Amino acid sequence: MKKFVVTAVFFAVMAGSSTQAASFNCRYAKLPVEVAICQSRELNRLDEIMARKYYRLKRRLGGNDWRELRSEQRRWQRRRNRCGYDRYCIEDSYVYRIRALNHWLFDR
Repeated sequence: MKKFVVTAVFFAVMAGSSTQAASFNCRYAKLPVEVAICQSRELNRLDEIMARKYYRLKRRLGGNDWRELRSEQRRWQRRRNRCGYDRYCIEDSYVYRIRALNHWLFDR
């Protein structure tokens, strides 16, 4: 009976936890970097900030600017993915990307 209660509490807590990072669904997280983001409130918050800025730019840009931004985003994602589970590497990667997106937002 005690084991059942503990198990039920565990699943209740997990059901209430966020399964959505801003840029991907945590239920389908497979890459180590995605798992790390989904397990960290701070990394999840950085992902949300980055995604908000990126999608704002996506709606605003057109033509060559949009293609350049998309290409830059993909290169950044490949670099970020190489961080694996390294929380500090992931955090640094997001800080770098958020700064770069700010330049896109305010310099164009």
